[in-house]
This record gives sequence, C-alpha cells and structure tokens, in this order.
Amino acid sequence: MSTIAYRAGVMAADTRAYSGSKVPIGNKVKIWRIEGGALIGVATAKPGQGEMFVQWVRDGADPHNAPTSAPDFEALLVRPNGEALFFYDSFLPSGPLIAPYFAIGSGSQYALGALAVGAGAEAAVAAAVELDQFTGGLVTRLEHFEPLPDEPECRTGDDWSDPDSDASHEIGANPAFDPVPADAGS
Repeated sequence: MSTIAYRAGVMAADTRAYSGSKVPIGNKVKIWRIEGGALIGVATAKPGQGEMFVQWVRDGADPHNAPTSAPDFEALLVRPNGEALFFYDSFLPSGPLIAPYFAIGSGSQYALGALAVGAGAEAAVAAAVELDQFTGGLVTRLEHFEPLPDEPECRTGDDWSDPDSDASHEIGANPAFDPVPADAGS
C-alpha cells in the first residue's frame, strides 16, 4: 500500500506502486501540494483512487459531488497552520486534528514509532520502507510553501540518514495528472 508521514511542515511518502497481485510495478506520486499550500497524502491499493481524491479536493471537496466509486483509501490533508483532516474510506473527514505529527498507510505503525522518538517525516517513511512489506521505493517529500520542483524530491531510504547527501532521484511524471498545480504557493 503506502506510508505517508507529516511533521513540522514536511510531508513524505514512499513511491512503490503495486499491481493487483501485490507485485511491485514501479513508482508513483502519493503526495501533492494544492493551492493555498495544503499538503495531501493518499494511501490506497485501488488504482486511480488517490488521483481522483486529490482532484475532488481541488474542485472544492463538496460531499454532495463526491466521486461515485466506493472509497477505498486513507488520506491526510494538512493545512499550512498545522490543522489536519483525516479521511478513512470516506469522503467525510475527521478533524480538524492537531498533533505534532501524523502517519497513515500500511507502514504507519513503523513511521509513528520513528516520529515518536523525534524522527522527521522523511526518516519515518524510510523506517517503514525497511520494515513494512508494502512500503518501498524512493522517499519523496513536499513542504507547504517552497519553490515548486518539476517532481517531488526523491531519495532512497539510506540517503535520509546522511544530512550532507545530495542524492536525488527522479521518477517519471504521470502525464494524466499534474501532482502539483503551477500556481501553488503563490
């Protein structure tokens, strides 16, 4: 599935994509920054569900206009002021929630353990990459407001342990869905 963590203005996620048989099939975007600087992370095993949810939020998140397909996801939306909304198999959120950190997805218990002892969002996801069989690939990160990269910053799990590392890896863009709007953060 996925692991997504948030702490101190940074959201991080793994990038492993699975086919229906739980076989890794590549990498994908799981975190987005939307207009106004809010960060969204979506963990789902259902193809297209994350992108559909993010588009619904971008379109105003009206519960009366929610997608008609059955929701099968966990999502975390964190506003720049730190308030979070948590969605679990529903287009109706719990929140706003206030906490020093959050984690969702199949590796959330590992990420929460790392966050509880002071790890940042990236290191928390890297811990889940090591321990959760459904979390893997590169670790991506986004902040509420920063110059928009062409792609989320990606590193391997080992790169997060070396603060001087400049290792960066690109993943292919999904031409069917823009993960970060051009006007975000302006």
